[in-house]
Order: sequence, then C-alpha cells, then structure tokens
Amino acid sequence: GGGGGGGGGGGSKGTSGPKRSSTAEPSASARNPPSLTEICAHIVTEHPVLDGLGDDGDDLTNTAAAVAKYVFPTAREAHSAALASALTAEAEARKTRRTALLNAAQGGAEMLRPLLRGASCLADADAGGDATAAASSRRLASNGTGSQVVDALLRVMCLDARTGPEESPSASTSATPTATTTLSAADRKAAVASLERVARYDSSVAGPAVAASALVELLGRGGGDVVVDEKDDALVRAIDEAAEQCGLRLRWPDRKAEKAMAAKQASALSEALQKCVDAHISGAKPTMKPDDALVALLGIYYATKLGRCVLLPGKAVTGAVARLRGSLDDDAYAALETFHAIVTAALRDGSDVDESRAALYDKLQEALAFAV
Repeated sequence: GGGGGGGGGGGSKGTSGPKRSSTAEPSASARNPPSLTEICAHIVTEHPVLDGLGDDGDDLTNTAAAVAKYVFPTAREAHSAALASALTAEAEARKTRRTALLNAAQGGAEMLRPLLRGASCLADADAGGDATAAASSRRLASNGTGSQVVDALLRVMCLDARTGPEESPSASTSATPTATTTLSAADRKAAVASLERVARYDSSVAGPAVAASALVELLGRGGGDVVVDEKDDALVRAIDEAAEQCGLRLRWPDRKAEKAMAAKQASALSEALQKCVDAHISGAKPTMKPDDALVALLGIYYATKLGRCVLLPGKAVTGAVARLRGSLDDDAYAALETFHAIVTAALRDGSDVDESRAALYDKLQEALAFAV
C-alpha cells in the first residue's frame, strides 16, 4: 500500500552517486581525429619490421611517413564513425537514465501527496487532532517517499548539467534500482554545490541550482510545516518548481486516487493483521509485534473511516488514537483505546507472559473486526 511504499523509502540508506567510469564518455584527446604525425609515430613504434623495406632502402621513419600519408584519409573516416557511434550511445544512455529518474519522481509524487494529506488530517484541531503527531508523520513521509522524489529530481538536474552524482550516466543505461536510491544529506549538499559552480559560467543552470538549493534545504527541515490548505504546502511547491526545471509537470493524485490508495493500503494491512490473529488462535507465535500491530490497525482505521493514508512513528500513536475519537462509534473507539492501553502497558512492563499475550491479541481481534 501507499504507507508501505513511503516507509520503504525511509528505510533505504543514503548512497553516493554512481562512480565515474573511465569509459563512460570519450576523453578530450579521443574526440580529436589522429594527426598525420601521430599515425607516423604509431607506425614507427608498433611496426619496426618496416625498417629498410622502401624501394631505396629507406629507413623506418621515411617508410612510416609514406604509409601514414596513405592510410590517413581512411583513419580519419574510421575515427569519425567510431566517435559518432560512441556519442550516440552516450546520448541514449543519458536519455534512458533521465526517463527512469523522471518516472521515479512521478511515482514518488503519487505516493507522497496522500501521505502529506494524512499528516494534515492528524493536525485537525476541530476533530481532536494532535500537532506533534502530525509533525512526526509529515517528517516520516518527507524523509521517506519525499526524499525519493527530491533525489530523483536532483539527479536529473545534475544529469542535464553534467555534474554531481550524475556525471557518469552511462553507468546506468536502464531503469535500475539506483534510479530510486536516496542520496545522503552530504550527497545532496554536494550536488547543489556542483550545480551552483556550473551556474557561475552557464546561466541555463541558474534556475535548476536555485530550485535544487531550496528543495534540499526544505527536506533538511523534515519537509517543512504541516499545513491544512494544500496550496500552502511549501514542500509540494518546491517539488513542482524543481520538476518544472527538469521539464516535468508532475501529476499529483486527486482525492479519488487517494481513496483508492487508502483502500489498497487497508486491504494489505488487514490481511497482515488477520494472519497475526490466526497465528495467535492456532497457538503459533504471532507474526507481528504488538506495537507494529497497533500502527497497522491505526492505518486501517484511517484508511477505512477517513479515507486517508498515514505513516505513524511511535511518538505519533497516542495523538493518532485521540484523533479518531469523533470518527468512530463508541464501541469501535473503546476497542481501539483498550488495545492501545494494553500495548502501552506491555511495552512499558516488558510483558511477554502467556496471559498478557492472550489478552493483547484477543483485543486486537476485536478491534480489527470494528476496523474492517
């Protein structure tokens, strides 16, 4: 589901960009056609057997010069053909890499917007929301799915400017996993610095450099503040600006798409929790820890009752439970609140005795029935 996707992004470790390959693109010397002198020198070095083979017993240097003059036109033609082929392959590699990165940015944006809306839902004061829980949820979404979007766009801008982590795009010629691998904070700052250096002598890079700087700075602050009105979302605006610099107009999901994503998430979480309950009933070891089961249960409630996708770190759980008070009937909220209390006590006391586990997973089964 959407929540799982965002969480997965957060779990990936920052990595540096692909290493520069010595064969990634022709060097400056390789781009220049061989001169007559160079061909002659090559013959002298590589073909000493030609010494004295001239009609007048010419020495090797004179013979090499004659041969070089003869093969010179053919050598230039062969060089031009080889260079054209290399440059075409390089351009195709860049195009393929760029497309993979833009697709990664679009896919991440489709997951990010619902998660940001879910965080805003947690902050709804009129419904008993909790600002701290909302901020924690937004930070988790921004650092996970948000960083995937930011890094994909940052890589595209560096790819276009031939700098930073994408200075060797030929190392990735297809939509490989590196297209969505997040950069470290240090990598992002280095990429922005490289764009700013290029912008000093290439004005076409000035816009991307500014957009990249704003985006990285905002991501470093956990994605900015929680907002109620989406038009005021600084992270979304910064991502849109960066995408525009890359020639991409992001298609953010509407409410219909968000509800579909929430339903998919609820289905996946319900299946996982049911397996956990079934394991308990059969006497086997439950497949989920109590705190993970509580977070999953809350994800189902928010998806089915509010049509929202949420990511919940541990510190946001209490606020997330309180936010549902006015959205559930009394019995459903009582079951959820009791399960929350049992989990909290088990974590506090380190309880793992059979009686505690039985009460915990029995109450989970009851709360799950209300959720679905």
